[in-house]
Amino acid sequence: MDTEQQELQLQSFKEATDKIIAEKITEYKQKLDEAAKSEKQKKGKTLNDYLGFLNAFTSNASTVNRSLALGGIAIIWIFKKPETTHAITKGLLNLPLLLLAGSLALDLLQYLFGAVAWKIFYEIKYRIWKKNNYDSAYASDITAPNWISLPIYILWLSKIAAMMVAYYFIIVYLLKEL
Repeated sequence: MDTEQQELQLQSFKEATDKIIAEKITEYKQKLDEAAKSEKQKKGKTLNDYLGFLNAFTSNASTVNRSLALGGIAIIWIFKKPETTHAITKGLLNLPLLLLAGSLALDLLQYLFGAVAWKIFYEIKYRIWKKNNYDSAYASDITAPNWISLPIYILWLSKIAAMMVAYYFIIVYLLKEL
């Protein structure tokens, strides 16, 4: 692939990425505006409200992280050099590619662990409820231990960190190449 084709691919990728980022920013601004309006209507918040904020931000960060990881892999694909003995320029982009793939794997692991952990918690509580013939009030006032969420949060932080380190190396590579 010649330099002109690479530049055209990079330009089209940049335009597509800019469009996606602009759409996401607009979406997040709308959500923030809605949150600000509802916040003005309330004087105080419950602890669950703050947990909802945390869940919204971590969910959005996961979505953006996933998009950035896939975008990083696309950038590496554009800059691969078929004339070398290895599909990717020897050593320069292998680490970021590994980190991006690791970030996506951690993303899957986070959701998989979360699903299994919360399913087990649910099944235990459900069986206790059925076995003891508790009324519906029992099912509406159950607290979960914090340790269930800790591994999920650690996996979340790890996937974000892996993606950020990968982009650091991609940027270093691009600055050398441009």
